[in-house]
Amino acid sequence: MRYALATLVAFVTLPAFAAEPAMPEGAVARLGTMKFRTSGSTLCLSPDATRAAVRVRNGIDVLNLDTGETVAQMRDEKKLPDVIIGRESYRLTFAFAGSGKEITSSGADAGVHVWDATNGKFLRTIPGPKGSNGKPAYVSKVHNCQLADFLIAEAGAWQKLDVKAGKWTAFTGGWHHISDVSPDGRWITDYTDMASVENYVGVTDSKLSKSVYSGESGGAYPFQQSPSPDGKLVACTTDERGPQVWNIATKKEIKLTGVDPKISYGRPLFTPDGKVLLVNLPYSIYDEKTSPHFARWDVATGERLEDWAIPARIDSWAVDHKNNRLVVIAGQCVFRLDFATGKLTAPPNGFRGYARPALSPDGKFAAVGDAVGMLRVWESPFTGNPRPIRDADSAIHDLQFSTDSKTLFVGHADRTATVCDLTTGKETYLKAPAEKLPKHTYTRTMNLAASPDGKTLVGEAEGERMWAWDVPSGKVLWEIKADEKGNGVTGCRPVFVADGSAVYYGQSKGEIAKLDARTGKELGRFAAPVKLKSWVSRLALSPDGKQLAAHTYYNDGELVLFDIGKDTAIWTQKFTLNTAVGGLAFAGNGAVVTTHGDGTVRGWKAADGTEAFVLRGPSGYVERLQVTADGTHAITDAPGATAIVWKLPK
Repeated sequence: MRYALATLVAFVTLPAFAAEPAMPEGAVARLGTMKFRTSGSTLCLSPDATRAAVRVRNGIDVLNLDTGETVAQMRDEKKLPDVIIGRESYRLTFAFAGSGKEITSSGADAGVHVWDATNGKFLRTIPGPKGSNGKPAYVSKVHNCQLADFLIAEAGAWQKLDVKAGKWTAFTGGWHHISDVSPDGRWITDYTDMASVENYVGVTDSKLSKSVYSGESGGAYPFQQSPSPDGKLVACTTDERGPQVWNIATKKEIKLTGVDPKISYGRPLFTPDGKVLLVNLPYSIYDEKTSPHFARWDVATGERLEDWAIPARIDSWAVDHKNNRLVVIAGQCVFRLDFATGKLTAPPNGFRGYARPALSPDGKFAAVGDAVGMLRVWESPFTGNPRPIRDADSAIHDLQFSTDSKTLFVGHADRTATVCDLTTGKETYLKAPAEKLPKHTYTRTMNLAASPDGKTLVGEAEGERMWAWDVPSGKVLWEIKADEKGNGVTGCRPVFVADGSAVYYGQSKGEIAKLDARTGKELGRFAAPVKLKSWVSRLALSPDGKQLAAHTYYNDGELVLFDIGKDTAIWTQKFTLNTAVGGLAFAGNGAVVTTHGDGTVRGWKAADGTEAFVLRGPSGYVERLQVTADGTHAITDAPGATAIVWKLPK
């Protein structure tokens, strides 16, 4: 049963915080709060636990855990030599220095880079320890030690680094790579990817410079291992066995109850007193049945304790040994969970998981839905309180207003759609096709396209199938299924022709098909004039219906504008990993508008494809884009599960 449409006079407050970051140039409104929100993953805590450093797409952000503000950003704006930070370094690791006033980073290069944790300014580079050839060794990883005045690094050998003095001290390590380090930096677990010892579990005492435990996990590749804070226990997780715990002194396993080896278990960490083991679930992105939570065990008895539920999939988490709590990034939100009470402190009201925005053709309304099914509508100029449509439902994947801006079409994760009349409050529920979807795909994005008269709604489930509803009756008119190899439907939102009689949709190998909107009969098929014959991932039709913009997926994409029927390209643009296209639309003047992996919104002249404008938003991949009918304004999603309304340059 769907949640009823909220009354038009009811409002919910999304607080206007004074500390909200300034909006980028060209933005007229931000929908949702940035407080206690981040698009990043992988975090570490400062010694006083007042801040968290978070890896984001192009650097490191520092969050204040009391106020939720971003207080510093590490970015390599000047492209400093030998400083690897940002998206170019997929191996970037980072750690607070002992004082907490500085942050160190390493991207598998010949040194550790030091940044001011208060303002993000680059300070200096500490060369790696000298190797046998007399040259600085490469530093592959740095590890945070919240309660230590040094950090642990992998640099040829295992090392302690006193950042203030710039001094390296080597100590005897285990087999291969460091998995985790205790908060005081003394106890270190390691793993190896050597096939001959693939189930190895080891613990090293960095103070005594010797191995204190070596054993087998009983499962393959226990990459995720952690020592207890006092060094008495070691835990790991594997696919075959799930979580396991051993007593280091006796080398005996503590049998844990309630372990299901078929479930994907994440990282094992101990509470500050070492009495409870926590593991995040689910770990695998393919596990859609397991609700996000922390599993807990009493390590003295092995007894399974009550789980702690988390509202969204867990991206990264850390144990705060100063405040006896967890700090968790889940659904682009920062949560804090108190160990003593089990109380979860959620961020202020806003969106979770992601933001799916829509802008009405007349520019008078904006709507945003999220991963928990919350839906809100704002009226121009989008600075007041939003109108609540619902607080929870099946996750919202796509939103689209009708041509007259009076109806909002909502696509859900369960393949259903709701049709919301914003004038009367009436809500119509459209059921998905009855047949179960094939199991060969792992993506489940639901895209919508509404005909100009609002009577036909096309739903597309990425890589699976596409179908059309007759909106007045709620009946499914037709559907197209992908074959077992996924050919036929490519995750591209369909686009209607101006009179609503037909739709275009993308296929594999650069092909685009045209269907009768009411019967699903194929009216034609043609190949986009691109060199890379890959999936067509984005489509947009010009206001006059004479030009089609298409984006292909392969190699970060190629954007092409061509005349319909002539099969000739007017122009093409290629993109890199950093500038991959996320959203695609036409402005009213015929210009092509795109969003990108670097957070930008770009305009391209229809005549020759030259760049007309660039709007720079917050760093992060921008996937969604809609433009008003007159081309004056656009809406995009933004990092931190927010949305931005833009005024487009002429």
